[in-house]
Amino acid sequence: QESRHSVNAPSKDHLSAAREARFESHVARSAKLRKQALDFKRRPQLEVDDVHDPQISQEELSGLISSLSSGLPATLTTQCEHLVQLRKQLSKLDDDFINCAIGMGIVAILFKFLEPNSCPANQLEAVWCITNIATGDSDQTEAVMCAAPVLVSLLEINNPPLQEQCVWALGNMAGDSQLFRDRIRANGAVTPIVRLTQSTVVTLARTSCWALSNLARGLDPKLHELLAVGAGDALVRLLTGGCADEELLIEAAWALTFLTGPRGGYLEPVSQPNVLQSLSTMLVSTAPQAVIPAIRIVGNILGGPDEMGDRVLATAGLVQALVGLLASDHRAIKKEATWAVGNLCAGTDLHRDAVTSLGAVPALRACLAEGVFDLRREALFALHQLGRDPRHGPGLLDAGLLKEALTFLTAPDPQLIDAALDLIEGTCAVGAGPESLESAGGIDALETLSYRNDVPPPLAARAAGLVDRYFGDTCADD
Repeated sequence: QESRHSVNAPSKDHLSAAREARFESHVARSAKLRKQALDFKRRPQLEVDDVHDPQISQEELSGLISSLSSGLPATLTTQCEHLVQLRKQLSKLDDDFINCAIGMGIVAILFKFLEPNSCPANQLEAVWCITNIATGDSDQTEAVMCAAPVLVSLLEINNPPLQEQCVWALGNMAGDSQLFRDRIRANGAVTPIVRLTQSTVVTLARTSCWALSNLARGLDPKLHELLAVGAGDALVRLLTGGCADEELLIEAAWALTFLTGPRGGYLEPVSQPNVLQSLSTMLVSTAPQAVIPAIRIVGNILGGPDEMGDRVLATAGLVQALVGLLASDHRAIKKEATWAVGNLCAGTDLHRDAVTSLGAVPALRACLAEGVFDLRREALFALHQLGRDPRHGPGLLDAGLLKEALTFLTAPDPQLIDAALDLIEGTCAVGAGPESLESAGGIDALETLSYRNDVPPPLAARAAGLVDRYFGDTCADD
C-alpha cells in the first residue's frame, strides 16, 4: 500500500478505510441535525383551540385522576372526555405537570384502559397520554415503558388511528436511549412497524417510518434485525412505488440513511437504477427536508464499492444535481453535498473526472473559503481526495486558499491536519508553490505544527520535513 503522503492516486484499500472513518465522523457531526428533526415530531400538536386552554391545578389534576381510577364517571363517553382533558394537559410541554401526574399514579390508570375489552376510543386516548408522557426525559419515558408490550400487541388490531398512536408512543420511547430501543425490539415491535410502513393510511405509514428511524439509531442499532424482517425492502418500495406524499418519502428516506451506512450496509438494493432515479428527483426538490436525506443516501452509496459509484454516474442528472447543491444557500444541504462529492472524489479516475468536468472544483474552493468550519472541513477533505490524483492535484490551491488550508494545521483532528498537509505538499511540488506557501505564512504554520506535542509524532515530523525540503536555505539564513 502506498504512502498516505504521496500525491499519487490512493489505493482502493486505503480509500475504503478512509471512507468508513469519514462516514463515522460525518454521522457524529450530523447527529444534531437529525436530532432536531426528530425532536420536532415527538409530541403530537394540539389543535389551535386547545393551545389556549388553561392548565389545570394540581388539585384539579388529582380530582381528574381519582375519578378515572375509581371507575367514575359511569359512562364511557364521560370517561373519554376526562381522558381527552388529561391528554391535552399532558401536551403542554410542562415537565412538572407530567411528573406530578406520574406521582399520582396516572400510568397504572392508563394501563387499565389498554385492556383488550376496553372501549376503542378510550384506548386511543390512553395511548395518546402515554405518547405525550414519553416525550419527556428518560425518567418520564421509563415510567411508561411498562406499556410497551401492550402497545406492540395493539399494533395487530385493524384500527389505524390506534395503531398510529401506538407506533408514535413506541417511536418516542425508542428515541430516548439504546436501553429503551433494545427493550422495544425485544417486545417484537420491529416486524409490525415494518409492515405498517406499507399502510394505505398515509399518516400511519409516515409515523411507522419515523419510528423505524428511531429504532435504527445509536451506537449499537442492531440493523441486521431490521433488515432481516424486510425493513430495507419496505422503504425502497415507498421510494420507487410512485408515492405522491412527499412527507412519507422524506420519512422513508431518513430511515434508509441509517440502513445504508457502514453499520447497515444496505447498499446493493438502493444502488439500483429505479432507486437512484428516485433519489435524483429528491435532490432537486425545493424542500430541504427531502434533499438532505437523499444526499445522505447517495453519499453512503458512494462510500461503497466503486461499481456503485459507476451506477450513480450512469443515473441521468444525479451527479449534476449533487454538484449543483455545492452552491446551495442552505448551509446543511451544502455541507452534506460537499461530503457526498468528497466520497465520489475518493473513487476511480472516472469518478474524479466527472466531478471536475461538472465544475465542482470552483465550488469546492468557494466552500473552503467560507467561514463556517464544518463546511470548510468537508471541502478540505473533498479537495484532498482530488489532490491525491496527479491529474487533478496541481493548481487546486492558490495563494488565498493556501492560507485557508493552513488554518487546519491548528486543528485538534489528526485527519484534518493530514489532509491539509497533503494539499500543502502537493502545492509545493508544482511551479511556484513554495513561494505561494511562504507568502501565505506557511513556514510559520508548519514550524508551529512541528513543535506541537498534542498531535501524532509522524504529523509533526512531516511538517518539519516540508520546511526542511522547501525552505531549508531560507530558514538557515533567518
